[in-house]
Amino acid sequence: MDYDFLIHRPHGHTKDEFVVEAITIAAGTGPFAAGSVMGKVTASGKYVTVRAGATDGSWNPPYAVILDDGYPGRLTEDVTRLAIVAGPVQLKREALLWQDMSRDQIDMAERYLLASGMLRAPGASAMAHDGNPF
Repeated sequence: MDYDFLIHRPHGHTKDEFVVEAITIAAGTGPFAAGSVMGKVTASGKYVTVRAGATDGSWNPPYAVILDDGYPGRLTEDVTRLAIVAGPVQLKREALLWQDMSRDQIDMAERYLLASGMLRAPGASAMAHDGNPF
């Protein structure tokens, strides 16, 4: 498995200290890979790739980052994959996979990842955890 998006866990932390959950990815989603950023659909509780302005709730935080194998096309049925859902972990911004989003939209979404402890600005030693990145 290629984890190019994962820089490292903060010194002294173990894998068990960041939160990994099995998430359900909705049929029709895809393609996606390890490092893809996913959002949760409010009505179903299933995840889809984050798309700016989506009205199904998936554009709203919290997000998950796929840790497991991806899928090269559109899913024909729901699948379960492991995903990082909370820090502390340091993810590499340039290696996260976003679908059909402008740089401004990605920057907005990354503010949530910063606030949640899943992404760290280069050289930063601490992150805000007030739950409101916007």
